[in-house]
Amino acid sequence: MNTAQFIKDVSQYFRGKAELYKVDPPMEYSTGEYDNNGYEIMKHTSYVIVSAGRIFENETFILPASSDGKVIDWGRLSGSMLDEYNIEKALNNAGYKVIK
Repeated sequence: MNTAQFIKDVSQYFRGKAELYKVDPPMEYSTGEYDNNGYEIMKHTSYVIVSAGRIFENETFILPASSDGKVIDWGRLSGSMLDEYNIEKALNNAGYKVIK
């Protein structure tokens, strides 16, 4: 079973609610770069920040993070949602069961 273990609240660094999770198995994300053969370079992260807020509309984003709660890439990961404000649902959409 894929799990997302709650680590800590990191809302002070975001607009709205934001939480750091350790995910197992790690999530894959694109670096936005390509190798010499034209293949997209992918990385994995064991930590994600899930941020739920409202700028123009409700949105919930999953972002790759370090173990101390710093965003390492601002590209949205699988499970991120527009028109929704729901951290647990975003992680469920990405295939993870939340453990608090």
